[in-house]
Parts: sequence; structure tokens; C-alpha cells
Amino acid sequence: MHKKSLHRCLLLSALLALGAASCILKRPASPATPAPPDNAADLAYLRQIQRDTWAYIDHFIAPETGYPHDNNRRTGKTNTTNLGLYLASLSMACRLGYVDEPYAIARIEKILDSLDRTGNWHRLYNNWLDPSGESFDALPGPNNISDYNKLPAGLIVVRQTFPQLAERCTAFLDEIPWDVFYDPETGRMHYEFDVVAQSVDHPVYFFRGEDKILGHFLAIASGKVPPDSWDRHDLSTEERHGMRYYRHGWQGGGLFMQFICGLFLDDRGTSLGQSATAFAWAQILHARQIGAPVWGWSACAGPDDAYHGWNDIRDEIVTPHASALAIHLFPREVIDNLRRLEDYGLREPYVENGRSFAFGFRDAVNWKTGAVNGPGTSQYLVLDQAMLFLSLVNYTENGLLWSTFNRDPLVQNGKALISEFSNLADSRPWPRPAPAAL
Repeated sequence: MHKKSLHRCLLLSALLALGAASCILKRPASPATPAPPDNAADLAYLRQIQRDTWAYIDHFIAPETGYPHDNNRRTGKTNTTNLGLYLASLSMACRLGYVDEPYAIARIEKILDSLDRTGNWHRLYNNWLDPSGESFDALPGPNNISDYNKLPAGLIVVRQTFPQLAERCTAFLDEIPWDVFYDPETGRMHYEFDVVAQSVDHPVYFFRGEDKILGHFLAIASGKVPPDSWDRHDLSTEERHGMRYYRHGWQGGGLFMQFICGLFLDDRGTSLGQSATAFAWAQILHARQIGAPVWGWSACAGPDDAYHGWNDIRDEIVTPHASALAIHLFPREVIDNLRRLEDYGLREPYVENGRSFAFGFRDAVNWKTGAVNGPGTSQYLVLDQAMLFLSLVNYTENGLLWSTFNRDPLVQNGKALISEFSNLADSRPWPRPAPAAL
């Protein structure tokens, strides 16, 4: 056996043994900030994807409200997660020089003005909002903290990026009634709320590996929910290919569920960060087992124009944002995977009204048939584009979003109150193995 191949096989065996022994993949020592790509060509490649993806994110904006459309068809409502990720992306784009400050501030103020007009319960909003501005009324019915929590996260990034908007963002953030989600008798957290009835429902112990976790962190950081509630998370796991990671897991939405909160909250060195590492590595192993030339399984809009999310993650449908979320963990594997995804035509120009645009990757590919999202389908989702963009920003720009979010006093308070974060060293180790390419 070739020496290099032998080394990689030994590394793989060690990783598998480690995952089986400790449930969650541990982190070997290495620098606290993402290491640069292997060469200048890789960095240039990633930054071009980054720039193209931003072009998509900022193109499909509703002029009436300033809200990002959910998809390239400009149809239906948009989600509060989309708003939060857009605010964070816009802040990063300004820091990177993609847009100037007056442009960014005008965009943000338009969104804030629209939110001011929208019915809410102390700044809790319906998950789905009308980008057309035809109705600003709050609607009755359940909403989920998982969809809401990225909106306040985006506002935290805004107030750390634009001091002139800090007072307005702070007033918004201070009004959020995080305490209503906590059940003091059981220590559970409610995850549903009704804006019109001004009520909450479904008290549970949050799964550590789900997209509600950022909301729980912010609730504790606000001082309105006790810190020990964090220690009551459901830590149940699932296992694939010898890797254990937190539920909801593979069919609970795929990779984005464990990575989306970590776009903002630097979770390297925590149990969630370790779980996300194991989850991503399990996907790389899964691709090998089924003979897939590409990997990355997460909720997405498929080439069949169906949304493949909860309990509908399919082996044959791969989405670029999924692997990109893990770029700070497995950069070589992710970069190589993105290049292979291009072979399916996922970065072909998008044509609108006779004009051609470079908007980054389309949302998904069926690698068995070669089908990609084409005309008449949701070729792009702003949720997935923004996750991909922000992941690349953290990697190529030395943790820019992490550091921006982290320096906010609210975030600092949350990290001081939650032992899993307060016990971390300033220079946290994180995994940088070099597993074999597919």
C-alpha cells in the first residue's frame, strides 16, 4: 500500500475508534482561528463563490418591505430566519467592501421600518411574513422559536457593525420576552408561540443538536431565563458509520440543523461543535459507502421542485450549502466537493429577463440522474445561499462573523453564564484531520 494511503487509512481507523469510544468526535489541538486554504487558488476560488453568492442574496429583495424573498421565483412569504441571515450577510458584505455603508444602512432601516409596522408580541413575530407589504397584520397560530431566533442574532450583528443603528437594535432586543418561553416548574422551554393570543406552548427539553439552541442561548444571555436550563438539554444521539452525533440528526433536517446556530455562535470546543464535526464526517463516510461522487445532505429544494426536509433527506439529492457549512472543519474535503458539484452545472449563470447573472450554486443536484434545479423551479433558496455565504465568510475572513457576534455584551454575558462556554480556553482546539478524499 502506498505510504500516503496507509497514513489516511490509519487516520480513518483512529477517527472511527474515537467516535465509537467517546460518542462525540474529539478535537485535536490546532489554532483557534480557521487555517487558510492550502493555496492561493483555493482562497480565490472560495472568495469568488462568496461574492457570487452575495450577489444572489442581495438581488431578490422586495422593494416594498426590504425583506429578502424566500426563493428566486419571488413567490410566497418569507421567513424571519431569512431576515436574520440577510441582516448578518449584509453586515458582512459591508465589512468586505461589497457594498458601502450608506447602502447597507438604508437596506437595514427599510427592514426595521417594515418590522415596526408589523403586528408583534413584544417583538415576537409570525415566522412567515409578507414581503409584498400588502398586509402587516399578525396572524393567529403557532410559530417556532427555531425560525425566530436568527432574527435577533442578525440584529446583534447589525449593532456591532453599525454603531449608528445600535440604539434602535438594542431597543428591539431588550423588548423580547424571553422569559415567557421558560417553565419554572419543570425547567423546560416552550418552543411555540402565538403572536395574536400572546401565549406559548409545547414545553420540552430542547435537543442539543437542533436549530432552537441559539434562541435558548440568547434567552439565558438576556438574564430572563436561568443558566442551568441549558444543562437540561436532551443529549440523545444517533449513530452512522461509527460516528455519534446529537439528534434530531440525519432525517431531522440534515447538517444545517447542527450548523446554523454555529454560524453566529462560535461553538468550537463545545459538545455541539464536536457533534457537528462527527455529523459532517459521517456524511463523508456515507458518500464513500454508497458510491456518491459528492456529499452534503441537508434540507433543500430538490430538482423535482419539492422541498426535501424533515424525514425526506434522500441519498440521491445533495445540496452545496451542506458541505460548505463544514468548511472550517474539513476544508480540503469541502473545497474538492464544491469543485465536483460544479461538474453538474450548479454554477451555470442564472438568466432573468435576458440578462445573465453569476449567483453561485443552485440549491441541489440529483447526482444519480444529473438533474439540477432548472427554470420553473426554486433554483435558489435565500436560506441556503445565506448559510453558504456566512460559512465561507467565517472561513476565508478569519472568523469575521464569529468575532462580530462574540464581542456583543449580550453574547459575552451568555458565554459567562453557560458553563460549557465559560470553561473554554481563549485558544480553543478544533479538529483539522486530513481524511482521504472521496
